[in-house]
Amino acid sequence: MRKLTLTLNEAEVCTLEQLAKAHPKEYFRLRGKALIAVNQGQDIATVAAVLRISGESIRTWIHNWERHGLVGILNARAGGRPAK
Repeated sequence: MRKLTLTLNEAEVCTLEQLAKAHPKEYFRLRGKALIAVNQGQDIATVAAVLRISGESIRTWIHNWERHGLVGILNARAGGRPAK
């Protein structure tokens, strides 16, 4: 599997930092934290272990970010059991 990297500009980092700090939903804050960490050069497996999430989730968020930007990570299904 190829190593995924993420290169964010200053405005994108600022947006993700705000998301990671202030979004009312924990799973969106988690996405922001993960993308910032990968942008800083941390290995996906390390970020996944620290945040206690799967590396595959992080890879999906990276792909969604690259395709759609912020909307790609905010509109993605959060996972888990469907609501009744």
